[in-house]
Amino acid sequence: MANPADATWVRISVTIGLYDGFKEFDKKVCIFPDRKRFLLLTAVLAPLVILASAAFYCLSMIAMKAWWTVPGPWTLILIAMALVTAAIFEIVALRQERLGIVYVSILGVEVIIIALASLLWFGESFSAREVAGIGLVLVGTALAWV
Repeated sequence: MANPADATWVRISVTIGLYDGFKEFDKKVCIFPDRKRFLLLTAVLAPLVILASAAFYCLSMIAMKAWWTVPGPWTLILIAMALVTAAIFEIVALRQERLGIVYVSILGVEVIIIALASLLWFGESFSAREVAGIGLVLVGTALAWV
C-alpha cells in the first residue's frame, strides 16, 4: 500500500436538487494512490490534451470560415460546441502544465492544422512571408518544449 502522504486526493462536493429540497454530498476521494504513477500519467496525457484542445479550436475556426458558404444554426452550434470543448481541454492541460507551454503548444498545433485545412480544403495558398511565419511559430513551439 502506498504512503497516504504520497497520494493525490480530490474533494468531491455535489449538490443534487430534489423535489423536496437539496441533498449535499461531500467526500474526499483518493484518485491516484501512487504519486509516481500520477506524475507519469500526467506527462503522457498533457501532450494529448493539448493536441485535443488545438484540434477543437481549429474545428471552430474552420467552421467560422465555412460560415459564409453554409450559414445556419447548425454551423453556429458547431462553432460554439467546438470552442467550449477546446476550452475544457485547455483547462485540463493548464492543470498539468505551465501556462506558457500550453499556450505555445496549442498555437504550434493550430498552425499545422489550419495550414493544412487552408491548402487542402479551402484551396488557399501562402506567400513566402506567411510560410516563414509558420516556420517561426513551429520553431518557437519546439524551443518551448526543449
